[in-house]
Amino acid sequence: MKAHISNISFNILAGVFLLASCHVASAAPKAGLADLSFAEAKEKFPECFVGNSVAEIKFRDLDGYVMCGFAEQVFKNDRVPDLAKEAASNALLAFQAHIKKNSRKAVASITMRRRVILYQWKKEKNIYVNFYVAKKDVNINVVEASTIVPKDAKLEKVWNEGEFTEGPATSPQGVIYFSDIGNRIMRFDPRSGRSRVFRSNSGKANGMIFNRSGRLIVCEGANGGNRRISVTDLNGKVHTFADRWEGKRFNSPNDLALDAKGRIYFTDPRYAGDEPREIDFEGVFLIERDGAVKLATKDVQKPNGILVSHDGRYVYVADNNSDPKGNHHLVRFMVQKDGVLANKEVLFDFGPDRRGIDGMTLDVKGNIYATAGKGERAGVYVFTPAGKQLAFIPTPGTPTNCVFGAGKEKRTLYITAQAAAQTNGSKPWGLFRIRLKIAGNHPFK
Repeated sequence: MKAHISNISFNILAGVFLLASCHVASAAPKAGLADLSFAEAKEKFPECFVGNSVAEIKFRDLDGYVMCGFAEQVFKNDRVPDLAKEAASNALLAFQAHIKKNSRKAVASITMRRRVILYQWKKEKNIYVNFYVAKKDVNINVVEASTIVPKDAKLEKVWNEGEFTEGPATSPQGVIYFSDIGNRIMRFDPRSGRSRVFRSNSGKANGMIFNRSGRLIVCEGANGGNRRISVTDLNGKVHTFADRWEGKRFNSPNDLALDAKGRIYFTDPRYAGDEPREIDFEGVFLIERDGAVKLATKDVQKPNGILVSHDGRYVYVADNNSDPKGNHHLVRFMVQKDGVLANKEVLFDFGPDRRGIDGMTLDVKGNIYATAGKGERAGVYVFTPAGKQLAFIPTPGTPTNCVFGAGKEKRTLYITAQAAAQTNGSKPWGLFRIRLKIAGNHPFK
């Protein structure tokens, strides 16, 4: 079996860890976890460590798979508990057995009552294996990644002449609108294959969505923008739907979602722009159909992408702090009778020093397609409604948002992202698409 370069990231309840049936460099034991304190391990393998609590580890398992990863010391006791040792050993054995049996086709996860260790294993940029290791009741569930992404699927470049593309939205006619935050809204028609400017001077348009009547609702941001939620009528006329909460101007409306009642949830962070802020927090707001604005929640650090579940019971929010040590979470809130959000639950944590989720969309089964990561980790991460990762679709550069097409393209996922470096060295932003095996969901259906 050939060796494959992969990435593994894992959190352990201690900073010291060496896995069963593998070796670090050439000195680690072949069985069990090394009984070393964090300090002892750092002294013995100094080339692996980049700080007092974070280590870069390189190791090779017995099957010849080369992996890289990091661990963070999150336990006050710097010695690995015996139960964690046993769990890690069992997890690695299960991992090896899974690889031998399933090769490249499957995504596996271990679910449990109490999480002790999290392994994330990435192979060839589009398959992830997550191990949630428990003290007991460890079960392995296998999901075929090919149920979402066809084996022969390829990412296609549609357009790459942008300054910073974002906010794709599908019209009832199947036309894809997307923001180029230089300050315009673009329009791509799949039938002709052509892109053109739909609206210049867009007010720094970001996230967008079409409602059931076919009107385009747009988040217009700061940094010289209009800081409002606008509506473009069927005749092309643009007007302000909301730009204040309790008399205070919005920070920088970023992304939005509609519920079954036609109400608008939108996120209001401030990533860029030196305009004076009138709201001293970054939250999620709800606009009623009559234009009344209420605070939905401020139990987030820097909200970005947002979705409403198919049944309307939940709202998913990407809490994506620009501070490397801040939140990089996919969170879920329960919707109260008045539309306010409560009972926050973190479904997935990308961890510190990572780029979290930007924009998101849903498929017909309620799975979440979230744009996140940069470099080798840049792409669309597919999660179940409960936050379990199902698949990964790599992009050539940093992705910002995604949406499914309509009609004949209902199984085509459109992605705004940075393109690969051009011959002149530039890295323009563009629009990409990929054919999947599952259809998307839209408010106008």
